[in-house]
Amino acid sequence: MPFMGQTIRSVDSGSVEMLLNKLRSKMSVGQLLELKATAQNLKIVEAEEDADEAYTYAWALNPAEVSLLL
Repeated sequence: MPFMGQTIRSVDSGSVEMLLNKLRSKMSVGQLLELKATAQNLKIVEAEEDADEAYTYAWALNPAEVSLLL
């Protein structure tokens, strides 16, 4: 997003709206994992101990690990 000033007042509202729309259209980590499960015909379980693969909150906070799914 281009920023041509030193205060928030100088930010173009059209650019902010465009950025927000782009962020809203992005897939969430949960949606990505559901897509992976569907594509690989995997069953989603609630309990971590019942899973063959576990994707935790700590895992989701690591962008390098999440990008490996892409």
